[in-house]
Amino acid sequence: MGSQLDIRNKANSAHLDMIRGLAAIGVLIFHVRYRFFCDYSELPNPSLLDKLFYVATSFGHDAVIVFFVLSGFFITASVVRENTQLTFSWRKYFVNRLVRLYVVLIPGLLLTLAWDNIGLAFFGSHPIYTGASQVWKNDYFPVENRLGVVTLVGNLGFLQTILVQPLGSNEALWSLAYEFWYYLLFPMFYIGIWGKGSAATRISLVIVGLVTLFAVGRGIALYFPIWLLGSALCFAPQMRTLHNRPLLFYLATSIAGLIFLGGAMLGHIGAVKALFRNSVIATDYLTAIGFATFLAVVLQHTQPMKNGCYVRLSQWLANFSYSLYVVHLPLLVFLRAWLTDAKPYTPTVYSVSLAIALVFIVIMYANAIALMTESRTSMVRKSALTRLQ
Repeated sequence: MGSQLDIRNKANSAHLDMIRGLAAIGVLIFHVRYRFFCDYSELPNPSLLDKLFYVATSFGHDAVIVFFVLSGFFITASVVRENTQLTFSWRKYFVNRLVRLYVVLIPGLLLTLAWDNIGLAFFGSHPIYTGASQVWKNDYFPVENRLGVVTLVGNLGFLQTILVQPLGSNEALWSLAYEFWYYLLFPMFYIGIWGKGSAATRISLVIVGLVTLFAVGRGIALYFPIWLLGSALCFAPQMRTLHNRPLLFYLATSIAGLIFLGGAMLGHIGAVKALFRNSVIATDYLTAIGFATFLAVVLQHTQPMKNGCYVRLSQWLANFSYSLYVVHLPLLVFLRAWLTDAKPYTPTVYSVSLAIALVFIVIMYANAIALMTESRTSMVRKSALTRLQ
């Protein structure tokens, strides 16, 4: 019986691209609502439309969990395939991963410094920059305290959440540190256990991996199994009953999608949070398991897919999804200070329309940045590999 590694093709790649793109937009939508609107608990008499608005805009953190599972699948597929073919190279692996990360991260850090310094210069007294206590619920902090050289260097070294805070207002950078260390940890353990090198080398890799896992701290270690759910999908058996049966495939996908969304929504219900003693990681595991179930079904799509609107839209969204994640938040914080006073919005026709406009503006901004950075990843990677030969 074959595994998922055997069936990846253009059809399910389009679905994976769509998921990546929508997850990045989900993070953006959450941050627009989170930065511009009051907390749901502060609405005096929430209507049904209010409830729908807050539900629809509440999946930003869940989207990061989606990224972790997807990352586990993509990285594991690459490492396992190259190890099986005896073509795995640590040098090539590090170049591929670092180029992918830095080609967007370095411009993203510079843009964070730019937006935050401009914001502090013009709106330095706004609570979103000062972190001053307010009568309404928020978790603002003094942005200026996170703009030092040490914090910048720490973010370049993926030490945010370990030794330093995420740079400036760009709190979204926390997950990049998690991703980077998972990129290191997985091949250490996989090559160490199933690699083709000497026993001494393999044992050394496992020991270094264990030391690294301990050194990066509890948070990164606790989320590693979530990332490994994506790895597990690479070894899952194929569901051949879904192959070449479009109606059955889409029915199974719909059911699995509902399981995923249901699990994610459960994590936002007070009673469920209480059941897990308000443990965020417990509800994140619930989301991850639901998404992994959904992804396992999506990967069964083996039917050829025409290069139509869906494929082109999927590719377009995926092509700037990483850039969108890295660059959106400092701009949103600046716009929050510029466009509004201290008090956040309640949902109205005007405020929701403004939120929708902000989403489109930031998407276009991120796409423009991606055309100058993310779209050049292959070229930079090829150049780096050539220089190292």
